[in-house]
Amino acid sequence: FDTVAPRYDRFTRWFSFGMDHGWKQLLARWAAAALPGGGGGVLLDLACGTGDLGRAVRRMGGRPAALIGMDSSREMLRLAARRATGLVGDGRTACPAARLVRGDMMAIPLPAGSVDVITVGYGFRNTPDAPGALAEAARVLKPGGWLLDLDFFRPDGPAWRRLYRWYLRQAGRLVGRLWHGEPEAYGYIARSIEQWLTPTEFRSALL
Repeated sequence: FDTVAPRYDRFTRWFSFGMDHGWKQLLARWAAAALPGGGGGVLLDLACGTGDLGRAVRRMGGRPAALIGMDSSREMLRLAARRATGLVGDGRTACPAARLVRGDMMAIPLPAGSVDVITVGYGFRNTPDAPGALAEAARVLKPGGWLLDLDFFRPDGPAWRRLYRWYLRQAGRLVGRLWHGEPEAYGYIARSIEQWLTPTEFRSALL
């Protein structure tokens, strides 16, 4: 992730045929609406990458009292810090700049029941134990809190699954070769999805 960080946002936009932007805007709108009314609450952006989801929540009117971005990649966090804008708002609804933390989704360094909303963009798929990561997210959420997750999943249908895997392998290798001179730079995506859950399985894991 340190290697691909500088072009990661552009890659996800290209890889999803431009749909990534709309998906993130929708998730950010839901997150902003889920925060306590009138400002306040704690928003935790897990696997925050360059911080684009946290920034999108603010653009949608979300004004958390605390915005925490956590990622395991130093380079992703460096880019997130560079792109942060500090105070946002008109003075009455301003919120502090995001607190950026390097950490592991399997061991979130926050107390139990301390977070109002968790956003995750392409994160759970890259953990070694998805049920364990989900349990850790549930631990830090307040009762009635919200978990909003955006990801690519393994398709339920076998025919679509084969086409999907083929596209991921070929497109990932092409972009990796063109942008980084390394075909396997994005090879992890196809591998991670092959071992990942279907949407139906993920819904079941949340229950």
